[in-house]
Amino acid sequence: MRWWLGMIRGKLLLPEKKVVFINESEVQSLRKDVVDALKVFSSLACELADNNETKATNIFADLISMIYKLPMLISYVPSDKLSTPHEYFFAYIVFRHLVEDSMPSNDIAKLLEILEEKKRDEIKEVLDYARTLRKIYEKLLYVPADTRPGYNFTSLASHLQLSSILVWLLQKGSVDLNYLRISALLHDIGKLFNPTNHVSESIKILDEVIEGSECLKTNLSRVKSLVEQHHAPLETILNDADRLAASTDRFSEIVKGALNNTKIGECYSLCYGRDVRTKECMECLEEYGEETYSEESKRLYDVISNSVVSQKVEGNAIGYLVYIDFPGIQRFITSFPKLREMSFASFLVDFVTSIYSFIVLDQAYYERTGKKSRIPAEALLSGYGGHSYIIVRSDFGSKDEVKAWLESVSSSALSKLGIRLDVKVADFAYENYVRNYKEVYEDMMSKSYERYLIRDEGKVYSYGLHRVCDNCGIRPAVNRSDDGEYLCETCNLVRDLSKNRGFIAKYKSKYTLYEEQRIEISPKEDIKFKLDKNQDPTTTPWRLLRVIVLLLTVGILP
Repeated sequence: MRWWLGMIRGKLLLPEKKVVFINESEVQSLRKDVVDALKVFSSLACELADNNETKATNIFADLISMIYKLPMLISYVPSDKLSTPHEYFFAYIVFRHLVEDSMPSNDIAKLLEILEEKKRDEIKEVLDYARTLRKIYEKLLYVPADTRPGYNFTSLASHLQLSSILVWLLQKGSVDLNYLRISALLHDIGKLFNPTNHVSESIKILDEVIEGSECLKTNLSRVKSLVEQHHAPLETILNDADRLAASTDRFSEIVKGALNNTKIGECYSLCYGRDVRTKECMECLEEYGEETYSEESKRLYDVISNSVVSQKVEGNAIGYLVYIDFPGIQRFITSFPKLREMSFASFLVDFVTSIYSFIVLDQAYYERTGKKSRIPAEALLSGYGGHSYIIVRSDFGSKDEVKAWLESVSSSALSKLGIRLDVKVADFAYENYVRNYKEVYEDMMSKSYERYLIRDEGKVYSYGLHRVCDNCGIRPAVNRSDDGEYLCETCNLVRDLSKNRGFIAKYKSKYTLYEEQRIEISPKEDIKFKLDKNQDPTTTPWRLLRVIVLLLTVGILP
């Protein structure tokens, strides 16, 4: 039995400041699943890219990123249709590497159609793997990137994603070298299973993946070499990115002062000094037990968070944080009184602010860099509730250019829907410093007045009498629908787009549930309140109950 199965390892959850301790046996049981998932992804990447190593490497990097962004990419209950905004994102990030032509970002209807065509059997294979991926994601979320009290508030998933984003930001002006991103996304994966010797564990995992990866062997061997060296005193992009993402060197003196005359003070040289000895540090902390570990984690976090000050940075930013907001969400959704259209309007809010905005920025960036670089999937930091955060590299242009481009393209494409996005852009990272949340937030808030500026974008609908839309009762009717209603331009477009999306897509889909066995359920086929002649009445209530739970889960029922 490995000695660390009995060690103390916990993550400080924020903002509740509660330490959750790791069940090491559960984590160890996932090792085979991690290897198998990476093998499946590498094989899929080679298959989709027709064994073109460069394209396969690009796809593999985005597929790995999917593990760390699982809730954003895969709905809780996988289905045979694209039914959530982020499933469209998944289709886009994979198939953008297989086409040379730009997607029509100025036409929402055409863009949705193209992405829906991209859900092939190969992608369904990944979605069917969702149950295993969810287990892996949950452990990556609750295993800390650094187990030392005071540093244990960042998840391993967050650290690996930030490292990958920084690797990309540091490649300014270069052709995308996505084996570097893969290195960043996997360099600390061994911490899940062997926290005291994680580099060698990461190498073992990579060896197993390389063994079954035909078209990726050369680039994965490069990945392995970089992972082996990422703690060596070498100046490589991965080393720089890892150091920037961790930023523990900025905290060491703060911790040193805070540990004087404390219970775990004698652990300082082993855990926080210049020559950290991980195994001895773990043993030292273990002597004090979970209660002391938890108390010190909270106390040291408070000391660090109250001591961190903004750092004056010389030089230009290497990356920006783009904030996209959808003003007047409730007003927009409730302007469509019918359930089908209201459901699609709700879908549109998240699609437009996160997926569509990412696509617009990615397409533009790809052209501006001479088709040398794409925005990585992990650069979409979050996207829900009518707003999103996206990282872009500074060679896109100035902050004003990024803002103007996204506002201009989106305004043109979304004008028929009556949507105008609010965009703010702030510095995110420099070559030797990543700004903390407080700095970025204050920068964004200083520009909040912009959303209230009067813009010359008003419409004059009519100088005289006109028929009002039968649906919203606000805008003038310009179209007559098949069922005889007179609709405005916006309601007519939403009704047309919602025919096979939103509520209807969820209703017509087949969903896969995993219990003792795989079960497929279709709301359209399974919502029956009368028994067929040959139907077993003893099983029907349980199936109906599953359907009701499913409807609540995917949002068909309120």
